[in-house]
Amino acid sequence: MGVASLIGREFDFKLLHTLSVEETEDRVLEALEEAITAGIIEEPAGTTARYQFTNALIQEILAQELSTTRRARLHARIGQTLEELYSDNIDAHAAELAHHFTLSEAVTGSDKLVRYSLIAGDRALASHGSEDAITHFERGLVTRDISLSGTVPPSDQETAALLFGLARAQSATLEAPRSRCLHRSEPSF
Repeated sequence: MGVASLIGREFDFKLLHTLSVEETEDRVLEALEEAITAGIIEEPAGTTARYQFTNALIQEILAQELSTTRRARLHARIGQTLEELYSDNIDAHAAELAHHFTLSEAVTGSDKLVRYSLIAGDRALASHGSEDAITHFERGLVTRDISLSGTVPPSDQETAALLFGLARAQSATLEAPRSRCLHRSEPSF
């Protein structure tokens, strides 16, 4: 269940089996059934071949039982496998990919982390998730050792896009409270 704990709170059989290269399909299913019986995971109602940990603390404990090096290497494998599985719709999974490539940066380097952080930030902004967007853009900039102040000119187009995205996200967080205040001052009839 260590690998499953790194995938996330929810995971699907196909991904887990793909990552469990040394195990047969039957053995992976047996391990899942044992974990269900033990109350570690459950199958959400109305789903097939999807599982979730019953408690985030259980997931965290299982993940912490793995060495730091093993966790980083597994996050790299998870990220690379997700890229393959989601190749037709990779932008929709950019936040998930950025997460795994952040936790595997020591193994994979920073290029994918930065690329997916930029995509995830843009997607978060498009769906009015300004706070999430800030987190993604800042992650990409910090990885590149770029000051978050924006006072240093960007060295490349990707860095410029991260800085511009951060500015847009910060601006959106400032606009939201102001627009709420305007609505409160309207008279009620």
